Amino acid sequence: MFLSWMGLVILTFDIEDFINPVSAKALEKILILLKRYSLRAIFFVTGYLTEKLQSLPSLVERLEEHEIGYHSSSHSVRPTIPEYTDTNSYYTAVKTSLDRETSYINPLTGEIEGSGGIYAVREMFSNKEVTAFRSPGFCWTPPHIEALKELGIKYDFSSGIYGIRASTDEVYEFKGLKFFPYPIHITGQIILSLDRCSYYLTKLLLKTMKRKITCLYGHEWELVLKKPWDSIYKLSNPRKLYRTDMLEASKTIKNLFYFEIVLRSIKRLVDLNLIDITTELEKIDFKKINSKNIDVLKTYSKAMEWRINTLNYKPKNLSKHFYKYLKLENKNI
Repeated sequence: MFLSWMGLVILTFDIEDFINPVSAKALEKILILLKRYSLRAIFFVTGYLTEKLQSLPSLVERLEEHEIGYHSSSHSVRPTIPEYTDTNSYYTAVKTSLDRETSYINPLTGEIEGSGGIYAVREMFSNKEVTAFRSPGFCWTPPHIEALKELGIKYDFSSGIYGIRASTDEVYEFKGLKFFPYPIHITGQIILSLDRCSYYLTKLLLKTMKRKITCLYGHEWELVLKKPWDSIYKLSNPRKLYRTDMLEASKTIKNLFYFEIVLRSIKRLVDLNLIDITTELEKIDFKKINSKNIDVLKTYSKAMEWRINTLNYKPKNLSKHFYKYLKLENKNI
């Protein structure tokens, strides 16, 4: 176990852009910098990325120095997780989730076309236990996470479970799954703040020293693209896949420079024994939370925040599914 007086940090990255080759180069740079500062991370990989990585064995070799998590079969292809689990029948949503998360999804039609998903990620990283999950946009849903549990997922790094008068920096265990707290964005918010001043980074690092656990996350594409790689899926599935405009070289260099400052600062705190950093999830302390202590509305609102704000999608049945999952703790759903 870790020393109770030290802030514990988990460094995570979502790698998901299967369209823009420059994102793979950004991922390589991230991996090089992590090695430079002797830092290990969890990389959440989509099913699509395994197809891309097959032609990039050097990247796979570098990724195998870290832990691998799962980031869904198809990320932003419509229907997304909140859309295809927003059914009146909870059991139908679980079955659909099982089907889609073990399949290759056509990126233009959204239809199932053979095996893929979590199977593809585990096949590529056969020496890893892929038992952690992060939902795209942090938008997890109860039927979907129940399906993933059947597929061997033990840890969820999406938007977390919120308790009534409970701490937001705890790992909560509920129904056999461990839910990690909402993460802090290091390749977006912090880099933008560093462009103005170093105050935000200082504030973040002081916070990590005080919090029981802090999850940090980033994306490879944010360092090199002008807008999200998956913006082509915002309204619907596109007729063809097309690339996003790259940042100017000077901006990319600046982003990488600031990103290295963040990693170097984290490593400095580790060396000073002010924080600890780990990917050993099984060694992390957690608290069991029961249904009467869960804030369902806050948990649901946080889980749907990105999807509603980005896609203007208004769920019909998901609030009901959250209530069933979180409140009917000892009953059949």
